[in-house]
Amino acid sequence: MKKIYQYTLLFSAAVMLLTSCTGPTSGPGRKKMPDFTEQGDDFSNMHLFQSSPGLDMGSSRFGFSTSFTSVAFNGGVKDCAAVTVPESLDQQAFALIGLYKPFAPTLIAQWSKQPNNGVVIDFSDGTDQKRSDYMIESKGNPDVPVIVLWNDKSSKRLATYLTQLSDVPGLSLKTLSK
Repeated sequence: MKKIYQYTLLFSAAVMLLTSCTGPTSGPGRKKMPDFTEQGDDFSNMHLFQSSPGLDMGSSRFGFSTSFTSVAFNGGVKDCAAVTVPESLDQQAFALIGLYKPFAPTLIAQWSKQPNNGVVIDFSDGTDQKRSDYMIESKGNPDVPVIVLWNDKSSKRLATYLTQLSDVPGLSLKTLSK
């Protein structure tokens, strides 16, 4: 009986060794993710959360004029990303706001940890400019200063943008000066 058991065990081991040494079966090729943007860039090249002087924040991607600037804010000087939003690009801006609104708390959390985390948004046409200072507050993250430049012509646009921002879950907008 012991001999039959040994032969059965030896035969089973031989079968397992022979079948385990076969090469992998050729299946369908691995699926690949599509390009992330129309330009074929991936997110690591977009510098969404990196802010350093002289960095082009991708004005060609979104059509908005962007730069970095230093502004007086809350008794000191703050380095900020500056975005000019002409009236002709409002529809594109609202589409981007709608697209990124679900991710806004995460994006703001990442942005708030950057050294140049302030934002200047210019809605004016350069004449009779007024300024309003705000702070975006997000639970557990540093506040993000927002400086808005506007004029009487763009006051309704500003109100529309502020309404869009006020209903983002997880964020609140604190008015510092009007």
